Amino acid sequence: MHPSRFIPVLLALATLATARPAAAQMIHGRLVQDGTLLPIAGASVQLLDARGDELDRVVLTNAAGTFAIRVEPGRYTLRVRRIGFAPLTTPVISLEPGEVFEGTYRVTPVTIRLATERITAKRDLELGRDGVTRRKALGKGIFLYRPELAEKDQRDFASLMTGVAGIRVDAAGKVTSREGWRCLYFMVNRVPVSSVPGGTPGSTQWPTLEDLVPTGHDIMAIEIYREFQEVPPEFRIDAWPGSSVEQRATPSRAMGSRRAEDRPCGLVSVWTRAAW
Repeated sequence: MHPSRFIPVLLALATLATARPAAAQMIHGRLVQDGTLLPIAGASVQLLDARGDELDRVVLTNAAGTFAIRVEPGRYTLRVRRIGFAPLTTPVISLEPGEVFEGTYRVTPVTIRLATERITAKRDLELGRDGVTRRKALGKGIFLYRPELAEKDQRDFASLMTGVAGIRVDAAGKVTSREGWRCLYFMVNRVPVSSVPGGTPGSTQWPTLEDLVPTGHDIMAIEIYREFQEVPPEFRIDAWPGSSVEQRATPSRAMGSRRAEDRPCGLVSVWTRAAW
């Protein structure tokens, strides 16, 4: 199928303002639809030199279809693109020191016909429960499931982790490991938890259960790997994010790290009903 061919219609109304030594050189423009003269918002305007080479300046038109670009004295062209419209390249614009150029450009809508294609999808996203079962078979880590979690105090996440072998929960509710480098990283539905919602920068207080998931009853399982040696290979990038070779690192090599920011840690992975 071939897109309809249209020849862009260009209307360039240019006015050079009186030169003022203190003023900066500016290119002001307005983009409208040919025929209706309606403004076109969201179009990209790329600044080019007189030879047509791209410069590092791109702006978008606003709701009124207007744009502005501050430039050095020289010769420029503009390349205008917007989905649904024929692309447009303007004639050369010459600016002396202190001059301002103003132009209005009309672009023509284009109709693009898309061929019908048959798309076959393959489901390759592993469900949470399948991944947990597969990793549990490796024989490392601690796995808590919904029936066990229902018997625990569900006021906050720290309460759920209280009493787990090799895990320490202090009076402030901070959850750490008693093994390895004593540090832990956390994930919810395979997404790393990197900050405390509503918390203060640098706070060590672990978020409440309500911050992590809608309710405690939505947690279906928790995987607990108390040190890097227990972390399965697929999670090592999350347990050692400071390293560039974390996925290839062996546990023994990882434990040789000395700087705190480079140390590999254990990992706690929470799975809720939504990903289970």
